[in-house]
Amino acid sequence: MEFVRQVFVVRNVRALQALRSEVCAWGWSAEAVESYLGALDKDSQPVGYLFVCRTCGRHMAYADFT
Repeated sequence: MEFVRQVFVVRNVRALQALRSEVCAWGWSAEAVESYLGALDKDSQPVGYLFVCRTCGRHMAYADFT
């Protein structure tokens, strides 16, 4: 699969659900998870990305912070 990276669009409900599940697995409180997701910004930290497979159209979400 070949994926294209796009800056994450916070309005993408499926991407947010995928990130929420991943972040919950880190052991954070529900409040911390929602705060983190609410802070996603395309121009700052934390930043989220939405990857789209060029072959099948599958989406994958990823968030990063330093």
